[in-house]
Amino acid sequence: MTADTYNCPICAEPIYEGDMCLRDIDEGDCHARCLEGAPFVDLDTGDLLPDDAPKPEPYPWSDQ
Repeated sequence: MTADTYNCPICAEPIYEGDMCLRDIDEGDCHARCLEGAPFVDLDTGDLLPDDAPKPEPYPWSDQ
Protein backbone atom coordinates (compact mmCIF):
# COMPACT_ATOMS: atom_id res chain seq x y z
CA MET A 1 0.00 0.00 0.00
CA THR A 2 1.30 3.43 -0.88
CA ALA A 3 0.30 6.72 0.67
CA ASP A 4 -2.37 7.27 -2.00
CA THR A 5 -3.91 3.78 -2.01
CA TYR A 6 -5.90 1.79 0.48
CA ASN A 7 -6.07 -1.99 0.41
CA CYS A 8 -9.13 -3.96 1.42
CA PRO A 9 -8.30 -5.74 4.69
CA ILE A 10 -10.17 -8.85 3.51
CA CYS A 11 -8.65 -9.50 0.07
CA ALA A 12 -5.60 -7.17 0.34
CA GLU A 13 -6.37 -5.74 -3.12
CA PRO A 14 -6.47 -1.94 -3.61
CA ILE A 15 -9.79 -0.16 -3.33
CA TYR A 16 -10.16 2.17 -6.28
CA GLU A 17 -12.38 5.20 -6.73
CA GLY A 18 -15.86 3.98 -7.64
CA ASP A 19 -15.42 0.50 -6.08
CA MET A 20 -18.45 -0.36 -3.98
CA CYS A 21 -17.57 -0.64 -0.29
CA LEU A 22 -19.02 -1.48 3.10
CA ARG A 23 -17.54 -0.75 6.51
CA ASP A 24 -16.87 -3.73 8.77
CA ILE A 25 -16.87 -2.97 12.48
CA ASP A 26 -13.56 -4.79 13.03
CA GLU A 27 -11.79 -4.49 9.68
CA GLY A 28 -12.85 -1.02 8.50
CA ASP A 29 -13.60 -0.20 4.86
CA CYS A 30 -13.79 -3.29 2.63
CA HIS A 31 -14.95 -4.16 -0.87
CA ALA A 32 -18.67 -4.85 -0.64
CA ARG A 33 -18.10 -8.10 -2.57
CA CYS A 34 -15.66 -9.26 0.14
CA LEU A 35 -18.41 -8.99 2.77
CA GLU A 36 -21.11 -10.81 0.75
CA GLY A 37 -22.74 -13.38 2.98
CA ALA A 38 -21.26 -11.92 6.17
CA PRO A 39 -23.73 -11.55 9.04
CA PHE A 40 -24.95 -8.12 10.04
CA VAL A 41 -25.31 -7.37 13.74
CA ASP A 42 -26.96 -4.70 15.85
CA LEU A 43 -24.07 -2.50 16.95
CA ASP A 44 -25.73 -1.78 20.29
CA THR A 45 -26.48 -5.37 21.30
CA GLY A 46 -24.26 -7.56 19.12
CA ASP A 47 -27.33 -9.60 18.16
CA LEU A 48 -27.64 -10.85 14.60
CA LEU A 49 -30.08 -8.78 12.56
CA PRO A 50 -33.08 -10.68 11.25
CA ASP A 51 -33.09 -11.43 7.51
CA ASP A 52 -35.84 -8.85 6.90
CA ALA A 53 -34.01 -6.02 8.73
CA PRO A 54 -32.63 -3.18 6.59
CA LYS A 55 -28.98 -3.74 5.75
CA PRO A 56 -26.33 -1.09 5.15
CA GLU A 57 -26.11 0.03 1.54
CA PRO A 58 -22.76 -0.21 -0.25
CA TYR A 59 -21.23 3.13 -1.15
CA PRO A 60 -18.71 4.12 -3.82
CA TRP A 61 -15.21 4.49 -2.42
CA SER A 62 -15.11 8.11 -3.52
CA ASP A 63 -18.02 8.83 -1.11
CA GLN A 64 -16.24 7.63 2.04
